Amino acid sequence: MPAEPSREVTQVDHNTISRRDFLKGITVFSAGAWLLGRDALTLEAGPVSPTGFGVDRSVVGIADIPTTADIEAAVRRAVELAGGLPSGIGPGKVIVIQPNLVQAGWTSGSGVVTHARVVREVIRMCLEKGARAQDIFVCEGSASFYGSQGTYGAREMTLKAFRDSGLDTNGDLVDDETGVRLVDANQAGQLYPDFPGYSGPYNPAYVTHVVKPFLLNRVYVLPNLVVNCDYLIRIPCIKSHNLAGITGALKLACGLAPTDIYHYPGLPYYKWALLHQPAGGNNELITNAKTQADMTLCRPPDLVVTDGLVGVTNGPCGGDGGGGTVNLPSGGPIRAILAGTDPVATDTVQALVCGYQTHSGSIPSLYWAAQLGLGTDDPRKIEVRGRRVSEVRRWFPAWGSAKPGDRVAPVVGDVTLTLDSSLRLTAQPVGAYDASPGLCKAELYVDGVLADSSVDGGLSTSCLLAGAASGPHTVKVIVYDGMLNETSLTRTVNVQNGPPVSSALAAADSTRLFLGPVVFAGISVALDGQTFFVTNPAGTSGLRIRYRGAAPSLAAGAHISLEGELQTHSGQRVLMGWALAEQGGSSQVRPKFMLNRAVGGSSLNPYTPGVSGSQGPYNLGCLIRTSGVVRETGQGWFVIDDGSRPGGLKVLCGPVAPPAAGSRVVVCGFSCCEENGGSILPVVALQAAADIQQV
Repeated sequence: MPAEPSREVTQVDHNTISRRDFLKGITVFSAGAWLLGRDALTLEAGPVSPTGFGVDRSVVGIADIPTTADIEAAVRRAVELAGGLPSGIGPGKVIVIQPNLVQAGWTSGSGVVTHARVVREVIRMCLEKGARAQDIFVCEGSASFYGSQGTYGAREMTLKAFRDSGLDTNGDLVDDETGVRLVDANQAGQLYPDFPGYSGPYNPAYVTHVVKPFLLNRVYVLPNLVVNCDYLIRIPCIKSHNLAGITGALKLACGLAPTDIYHYPGLPYYKWALLHQPAGGNNELITNAKTQADMTLCRPPDLVVTDGLVGVTNGPCGGDGGGGTVNLPSGGPIRAILAGTDPVATDTVQALVCGYQTHSGSIPSLYWAAQLGLGTDDPRKIEVRGRRVSEVRRWFPAWGSAKPGDRVAPVVGDVTLTLDSSLRLTAQPVGAYDASPGLCKAELYVDGVLADSSVDGGLSTSCLLAGAASGPHTVKVIVYDGMLNETSLTRTVNVQNGPPVSSALAAADSTRLFLGPVVFAGISVALDGQTFFVTNPAGTSGLRIRYRGAAPSLAAGAHISLEGELQTHSGQRVLMGWALAEQGGSSQVRPKFMLNRAVGGSSLNPYTPGVSGSQGPYNLGCLIRTSGVVRETGQGWFVIDDGSRPGGLKVLCGPVAPPAAGSRVVVCGFSCCEENGGSILPVVALQAAADIQQV
């Protein structure tokens, strides 16, 4: 028997081939497409927990599904709440999407396998970001058959699962609707002798041996496609598990383990040798939990989108867990989608949605994955956005190791609000108590915007209202216990202040504050999809916002409130937005016409500088209109000149073709600036293609 691999981590560069060579290296087998691999490869685990502009919290988005017609919208909403798709997804990037297809024989909607509509909507979102269909792969390895095997051989479980789920009704290993390729993760080139009696070598044309500081000292092998992909998106479905308690993103990592290697002794299917054969002196349950953590460490997902359309209480496959009649929660299907970039946090929220305790004695995989640094299992450090856990929860019965939790919400007597002279609001719950499992955290909302969350055991929260408009604001404090049962108290606080944007700009960089209500002024085609602009309700003073996720899809003029941190980038004040909420109502957004020399304006205050050579009031962040003759053009920009500013004015147009040199145009966009040779120069970020008018 070959020696087991060393636990010592060796630095190896696994990105030495070009993207073109990477794709040329795909070899098509009956089971799908694979990428050439290497043996004993060490991969660096990338960041799995968002920092969110200095906030030590992992975010999990929850979107409900009112009707079957809302599945796709719920997927998009949950991903948006979680911060959006990974920002680097685009042309030339290889993306692997892994649904849960644990057992062939189940259709979409059963709850046992991931619904094909959820998978396809994630694919479409990637395509919309510029990814190519030929670079996206759906990859999974089924463990067994349920029901009739038909003409399929024992090593063809995944092929049948693709067909049964509705992804591949004609059996050509291409998704019927999106055209992306389907890959069987079980294929390692041949059926190998029983593991771990035989632990390699394995065929490098199919699989890669991954070496990292694992919890269990044994061989882990993954398909080359997964090891070498740029992005991995995991799409589990909410189910209990008859051993592990739940099956979520962590458990789904084991679906990528080839049955050709980890099969049951003497059989060509199951992944028994990986998940159920005790290793390292651990019993079966702890071996299973540590394996989930190790397999996740092999290739951590960049995004998790959890299908909660159904919710199976006798998982993973109904009956006694191994296959049979599916039991649903007593309150009916969950009908929700969860999403997050932290797989441990997302699974923790899934467990809480099922009504399960999350400690190591209930769902041990959460504990062991957190020990490997794969994310957090601490509800105090998980921010749930969108629907709260209590709104979608179904109380599952005990199953496997999972233990149902307490259903009683905490008691809160009152909340004390104080607003000091700097407009810092502090909220302190009074008489808060919870017998079991104990108090967890408090959250502070101002006008529906999450402004603060306690994370260190205390319940005090605070927020600077320096950007709050004068008048009454609704303050809600929610106190949670460890099961995220909740009690909320709502109060009103009156603020005396100037216009919100102008007041916010008077604060120094690194100041976290509440801003609003303000007017959503729009986005620019020339800037990234996370940037938008707001103005005061009266139309004076604008501010550039860099949101933590995709910019909201709102009509210009909508009233919103935000929470975030002020920074200065390339001379322009920017609010790094962490949370926002619509406020109702709307205002007209009218661009201000100005000469080229007025764009940007002079300094507003010591913290808010103007731009070089500009005249007139500060207007960075405002929607403006200006004109001139096109003097110069380039990729993504052009320069106009109305004779008022030496050198003219640069207009950023992004993917929009610049107008011809010599033409006279009127442009509408947002007043911005950029650094050039130590000077801060004004630029206009074009609002849309239609905002270039020839005159």
